[in-house]
Amino acid sequence: AFATAGTGTFKAGGAINVDTAGAGLALPAYDSVSFSVAGQDTVPNSFAFKNDGSKLYILGNSNDKIFQYSLPTPWVLTGATYDSVFLSVGAHGSFLFGLAFNSDGSKLYVVERDTSAVWQYSLPTPWVLTGGIDDGVTFSTAAQESLPYAITFNAAGTKAFVAGQTNATVYQYGLPTAWTLTGASYDSISLTVST
Repeated sequence: AFATAGTGTFKAGGAINVDTAGAGLALPAYDSVSFSVAGQDTVPNSFAFKNDGSKLYILGNSNDKIFQYSLPTPWVLTGATYDSVFLSVGAHGSFLFGLAFNSDGSKLYVVERDTSAVWQYSLPTPWVLTGGIDDGVTFSTAAQESLPYAITFNAAGTKAFVAGQTNATVYQYGLPTAWTLTGASYDSISLTVST
């Protein structure tokens, strides 16, 4: 899945590995640093970072919740701790695969695979999941992709990019109002990544 301001993979049992060597390197080296999120969810499907690297958010498919963690050293998983804060996002389905935040942490977005939809939530306190509100705002990717898995945005929040399994393709959508899914429309632009 796409991640905000960082990349990573999950290991069996819910552990997360992050490449801190930087994106775009031909041969990044694993730092041998990981931590387990199995205490919160054993099927983590996506993650995102706060823009300063001090927080990490895990989208778990077992419990249909997003869990919040603190990183004592920004962008470093060593010493990561669960904040005992989560946001339930299972109201719109139980196959949650994509997670992204807007630039100031006041909005977050979740991809639900089986309904081919992206849902928008508001955070009263930026970057804090406590009190998160379902905005009831969504858009469907079904006309382009029936099994969406991941989402990311451009820096201005005027474009959304959704990747999916069915066609192994990334699709571009325009947002009339930055960071708001209302009125999102397909730009008729895509990139196939099947190779």
